[in-house]
Amino acid sequence: MPMKRSFVFLISITLLLGVSSLGAATYYTIPGNGYNNMGLRGEVTFSINVTLVNLAPYPKFVVVNPRYDFVVHRFNGSERMYTVVNGTSIVHILPRNLQTNTLNYRVGFWIFPYEVVNVTFSITKNYPYQLQLRSYTDYCKGQDGLDYLRYINATFVSGRILEYQDVSLPVCGVAYPQLLNAPQFINFNYVMAMDGGYVRMLKYSGVVRFNLTNVPDESGQFPLFFAVSVPVIFMNATQYDYTPTPNMNYSSYVSFVLNYRGLTSQNSSGEIPKPPKTALFNVTNTLISGVKIPAPSVEPQSLKPLNFPVWIIYMNGRSRSFVITYKVKWSFKG
Repeated sequence: MPMKRSFVFLISITLLLGVSSLGAATYYTIPGNGYNNMGLRGEVTFSINVTLVNLAPYPKFVVVNPRYDFVVHRFNGSERMYTVVNGTSIVHILPRNLQTNTLNYRVGFWIFPYEVVNVTFSITKNYPYQLQLRSYTDYCKGQDGLDYLRYINATFVSGRILEYQDVSLPVCGVAYPQLLNAPQFINFNYVMAMDGGYVRMLKYSGVVRFNLTNVPDESGQFPLFFAVSVPVIFMNATQYDYTPTPNMNYSSYVSFVLNYRGLTSQNSSGEIPKPPKTALFNVTNTLISGVKIPAPSVEPQSLKPLNFPVWIIYMNGRSRSFVITYKVKWSFKG
């Protein structure tokens, strides 16, 4: 087990003398509830406006995943379900008319024969989609960092640091912007296609917001250096108007990190190195029996590059959050 040591900065001791003993104290473990070992929490919210049509001569009941808030834009918006926070609990507020908006104890809405209806599906800040950000890693296996912080009135006063007990490693490596997530794919069209094609999606559009927060950094003293990819990709849709502009795509990020770390391959030509002259047998395309065989040929595989956007982020201590937004749209082209 790694050894833990408590520490107090001298400047913090001086500050502590002027802090009232009645001041509010807060504590953070790193990692903690909802954030990784860099103290980072990633939350995604979005609102997607969808247009549906029922091509069947009979009504269809569309069952909605309760993870989404929704509102049907008809009947004065009375057909809606949304979430609120009640202390530490998430509460779903159901539509007023349960006879209309539930079926088989599922919540949703009816779409009538040949009706075109507009519905908004949302993941809101009351109940955001929380990304599982990867932990930061180094040669000391994460056993070399601060794992506890204590504040009084948002002033950092003390903490605890892990010691990696293998003395053969004087340093644990050089930090580089590790990619902390991979995109989550969302397919709005998939379930509709499974229903025989009667309920079709004509178009949708919306806005996605990706919020990154350095949770334990109340005092603004702990900078972070990392990379993130676009959090969600809507299948077959166009994503655009990224703010801020991405630094690069994923395939470029891989090359960038290799160069940044000095790990560029020494033999990038793809040629097979020649054996040394002292080899016992020379490489030849002739068998020992003297029969010639054709030289093997390998057709290079053509791989489609992964071109989702990537951001390289240096979050200094003066800001605890970083926000990425972008738009999405899709339309039926039948």
